[in-house]
Amino acid sequence: MPHPRPRNISALIKKSLGWSPPVGILGMRQTGKTTLIKELARSYVNFDVEAERARFERQGVEALQGPWPLALDEVQKHPPVFDQIKAVIDEKRVPGRYLLTGSVRFSSRKAIRESLTGRIDLLECYPLTLAEAHEEKPSRWIALLAEKKQNPELILEAWKKNSWATESTLPGGLEKGGLPGICFMRDATVRAKQFSNHIDTLLGRDLQLIIHTRQSLSALRELLSRICAAQGDPVNYAALARTIGTSIPTTQKLLAAFEGLFL
Repeated sequence: MPHPRPRNISALIKKSLGWSPPVGILGMRQTGKTTLIKELARSYVNFDVEAERARFERQGVEALQGPWPLALDEVQKHPPVFDQIKAVIDEKRVPGRYLLTGSVRFSSRKAIRESLTGRIDLLECYPLTLAEAHEEKPSRWIALLAEKKQNPELILEAWKKNSWATESTLPGGLEKGGLPGICFMRDATVRAKQFSNHIDTLLGRDLQLIIHTRQSLSALRELLSRICAAQGDPVNYAALARTIGTSIPTTQKLLAAFEGLFL
């Protein structure tokens, strides 16, 4: 069952709908975007479904006639709809018409000629934080840094008093991650399998929306693993290129595509 998002996120989307004709919610697959828009929209279209893409192909702009807000899920799967939305907005700029979600950055897909720049308010949906997953208040860590920046020991003492997280909950949160469709699975084996399938979908299917690559899934997984293992280090494109037996320019393009998938 999808985990509910905090109310303030829904409030942020509602605020954007109050002034922007289309509102885009971007983020990796499984971060809860669909759950969010279904709570806020009056009508819903899923472009993962081939029949819906075919219907929009036939009907064109007519398919965009509400009731509003009309949610268009995984909209990057049907690039022509961006031009159609632009035409509707330019004819009459009415706030709150469309909620668009994408698990690919719109500007990173070449097939999307019109990314609605200047016409759309884009919000990013991140995985759940540890506090959100446990339905607790957010950590005051940043605020404490500002309040007690002159004394690190006071920061740690204050944080311990203000935090509900323990040494046991933190490693568990790191291991489970924050993807609502995966992190709440109790069985560790099932959870690991689902996460592996998730990575395979991103690298084996969604990546092709951004870059046409002949790299094998195992090579792409190895590249991603090397990047994760080197967090905080300067990017060594030559070493990464050798890892999968390709050129430095190709490796740079692959990393840009990973960013387009929110990896």
